[in-house]
Amino acid sequence: ILAYLCVAQGFYSEATTWYGKALEITENLLGKNDLRCDQILTELIDLCKLSPLLNKKNIYLCRLADIHCSRKEFAQAEQLYGNAFELSRNLLGEDHPETIFCLISYRETQGHVCNNNANSDDARKFYDQAFKTAESLRNQQLQQGDLSGAAATFEKMISIP
Repeated sequence: ILAYLCVAQGFYSEATTWYGKALEITENLLGKNDLRCDQILTELIDLCKLSPLLNKKNIYLCRLADIHCSRKEFAQAEQLYGNAFELSRNLLGEDHPETIFCLISYRETQGHVCNNNANSDDARKFYDQAFKTAESLRNQQLQQGDLSGAAATFEKMISIP
């Protein structure tokens, strides 16, 4: 309710804080796959259109795509990751780690979609692209001394089929 009141009065930054708290509580109590998490993330994505918070929209798109992936709803996830990748590339540039991470998730999900359509050859190509991109990002992060980023990228690498 507080988030809605903040939006109605144009206090978008405060609204994202309240939405973030609602999302955190919902995830802790009901799990990340609960439909209410979808609703909160969708409202955050819509809120980004109204405010200078557009630079966070790619993060919310990825989180929503993650939920769809965990439910094996790969077609929806693929579209969300694709949108997040395009938005990140436009906002942050093609070489930004966040953009590259979106690309990795997008390629991996494209592989899942191909697998669901019994196209294992194309799936393998997408998985290989995702893995090679993740490996390159991890090496870059290690060279820059970004150990937490490299660890997160490594976790992503080992999850790619």
